[in-house]
Amino acid sequence: MKKIKSIIALLLMICVLFSLSGCHKKGEIALAADGYNITSGMYSYYLLMADSDAKALINSSEDYDTSAKNFNYLKQTIDSKSYTDYVKELAIKKCLEAITFQKLCKENNVTLDDTMIENSNYQAELYWNSYGYSAILEPNGISLETYKKAVLSTMYGDAYFKHLYDEGGEKAISDAEIDKTLTEKYAAVYMISKNYSSDASTNATDLENKFKDYKGRLEKGEAFSKIYNEHNGITEESKEETKEDNDIPKAKDKLINILGAEDTIASFEHFEKVLSMKKDAIEVIHDTENKEIYLIVKKDITEDSYYRDEYLKSDIQYLLKGEEFDKLIEEAAKALQYTTNNHAINQFKVSKIYDGTN
Repeated sequence: MKKIKSIIALLLMICVLFSLSGCHKKGEIALAADGYNITSGMYSYYLLMADSDAKALINSSEDYDTSAKNFNYLKQTIDSKSYTDYVKELAIKKCLEAITFQKLCKENNVTLDDTMIENSNYQAELYWNSYGYSAILEPNGISLETYKKAVLSTMYGDAYFKHLYDEGGEKAISDAEIDKTLTEKYAAVYMISKNYSSDASTNATDLENKFKDYKGRLEKGEAFSKIYNEHNGITEESKEETKEDNDIPKAKDKLINILGAEDTIASFEHFEKVLSMKKDAIEVIHDTENKEIYLIVKKDITEDSYYRDEYLKSDIQYLLKGEEFDKLIEEAAKALQYTTNNHAINQFKVSKIYDGTN
């Protein structure tokens, strides 16, 4: 299932921009299906997400020259459709999928408990207030309350996904599949890294020699934690004591880093090299192109169940069954009989969407 993408932008004059995106009555229904409603505010949100997806598709394709002078997304075609038509159709699809999440949850007695709802609202408020989402959403006529509903909709999707694929589910993923993916797509390591791309005074050769010296000290039996603290300037006096909630699952070794293949949440450019290393092998990787150097000590990711059963659980599940789930939701959404309020929908123009760059 596709997760909501982060959209960060500079805060502009909301009062001016809001007039460009269209005004709508609070609670006005834009789309209805099977007793579920999408308000005009929610439609505006999904239209914005559709616009973001369309631009990302164009940006990642070699069929478009986005660097061309006067390049205009609105003048492009996608799947033989005008950009505007493509975005509007995708917005309707997203509306129907949001309804499908709730409909399937209700039909299968899947509910969100109070903690899940509280976490959903907290996440929405955090992104709204601290990550600049309000600067993008409000100019497009989307309120915090509407954004909370959108985030909650993804929670319904996640809940139904877990209903299907968690242990005991109708399509439960086998332990063998999870174990195989864990060891093929992820690696546990000790790591020290340094990026010197913005430091003109750094001598790359000297830095590499420093990391090779770290490697030599490790090979002679010096503790990684000692070298790690030395590299990062951490002393006993500078360590801040923090209270830990013992009820929250956590890794046994705080110094472990998780690196992953390109299609994982832990994507690491040199993952294949790391994966080929044997346990406790030590390597210095110098990425001269990106001006970054790494000291890597390979560990065994299976030695701590936290990574399999907690930290990477959802990512592994979506790697294995995400495409299947997307197709299932897409087919269920297509089967919905729906009506639209053209007045509510047509007040939002793709050409007037504010995405933080226009």
